[in-house]
Amino acid sequence: MEAHIQIGKTVIEVVAQDLLHALVPAIMLSANNELQANPTRPSRSLDVERQAGRAYREECEWLSAAGGPGGLHQGSAVVTGAGELALTTPIRWVIQAVTIHYDKNKHRTPATPAIVYGAVRAGLEKAEIFHIPAVATYLMAMRPTYRTGTEDEMADALCRALCDYATVATSVERLLICETDTTLLDLARKSLSRVGSQRS
Repeated sequence: MEAHIQIGKTVIEVVAQDLLHALVPAIMLSANNELQANPTRPSRSLDVERQAGRAYREECEWLSAAGGPGGLHQGSAVVTGAGELALTTPIRWVIQAVTIHYDKNKHRTPATPAIVYGAVRAGLEKAEIFHIPAVATYLMAMRPTYRTGTEDEMADALCRALCDYATVATSVERLLICETDTTLLDLARKSLSRVGSQRS
């Protein structure tokens, strides 16, 4: 099973690697409308918050507030600086793909496959504006209470967004799906192979 495909000049790869160890200038996170990680639940967003520092968190707060009383819209995306991550890694930008929404009572609206697709496409359009050559991400909204579709449907939505974007990309030449969990790694590989075969 192929772990990478090429569409146009863009190579899409599945790699067994921690997101924050990827040698890329930008990473894309699955975010909520407030751009805040749950401090009690381990996540990549929380890892970034802790390592990127105060300036990063403040920028997230301002961007969320700029979205209005309800924060940012599901399916949208914004770009922040990487804060202190830029001092120790090649990462300069953090793309926030808004897949989850919380209301004022903290009730969660989970992601649909279509929302994941739209948020990832919106994020990659931001990468194009910033002329970012490579972006690393991961399978988004895979926890059962964070998604409405099956695992396959959610993975396919992300891979389809990457593949569809690659057909029009001019700046981004490399897209990585980073997973360390063997089950998710296998799911990402199968999904990329399945979606990629539809483009050939």
